[in-house]
Amino acid sequence: MPRIDERSWKKIFELGNNGKYDDEAYAEILATVLNLRVEKGLTQSDVARISGLSTSMISKIESQYTVPSVKNFLRYIFALDLDWELVHKR
Repeated sequence: MPRIDERSWKKIFELGNNGKYDDEAYAEILATVLNLRVEKGLTQSDVARISGLSTSMISKIESQYTVPSVKNFLRYIFALDLDWELVHKR
């Protein structure tokens, strides 16, 4: 059964509560995609195979060991059957 390491959740929580808007937004996005991966029953290896990224890269993204390039992040979310959208702030 797919799962998310407890340390990853702790790091996401800390990132999302440091008072920096960009970190809070990234933490929210990351938590959303991690939850979706688990809900879909996909392992990191599954996402790696679908996306063409390495399992190591998926692990590094999810554990915040690295901040992926936009291109790699898109490959990651597309593997989860997600899309992206830019919305103008008002």
